[in-house]
Amino acid sequence: MQLLYMLAAFLLPLGTSAQGSPEMDAYWDISDLSAAAEPHGSSAHFALTLHTTSATARCAGTGTTYQVLGSLPPTNCTPARFSFSWTALPGAFPLSSGGGGGAVLRIADARRRQHATRLIPAAEIVWRNERPNPNGRVQVYVGPPRFRVPVVVAAAAGGDDGGEEGAVGGVLRRMGRE
Repeated sequence: MQLLYMLAAFLLPLGTSAQGSPEMDAYWDISDLSAAAEPHGSSAHFALTLHTTSATARCAGTGTTYQVLGSLPPTNCTPARFSFSWTALPGAFPLSSGGGGGAVLRIADARRRQHATRLIPAAEIVWRNERPNPNGRVQVYVGPPRFRVPVVVAAAAGGDDGGEEGAVGGVLRRMGRE
């Protein structure tokens, strides 16, 4: 009986807020990721499907840009507790070259105070001629449409998890660009 109490005392704290517990996910699966600028338009379209242990969210947004992917500010998904953003890294998308420095994809769950980021390498953003004329050249994401991202639990109430700037800044520091 004493062994049972010791085992219960050990297991109960694990189920309250540890990553991978019923309340928190350790990973999210992303599918159907697409991003492309619109030929002869002033927008870029971004879309993905997020799969967590408790929900599936469909995310889509349009950024204002011309030919390049540029950035998409935090945009609500369906359901709205989820949001996503695409942030072009500094100097990432010159019109005369390839993908430059890439981008950062960030997905957040406001209810569970979790988020995940993925660096989109420059090699996964290419120029394509989407229309059969010289001015139809636009940037398109050509990386994997499916992947898994590790989830980060936000800081305790009153704390700051760095938000959008913190996520991008962290990626830049890891890349040695800041």
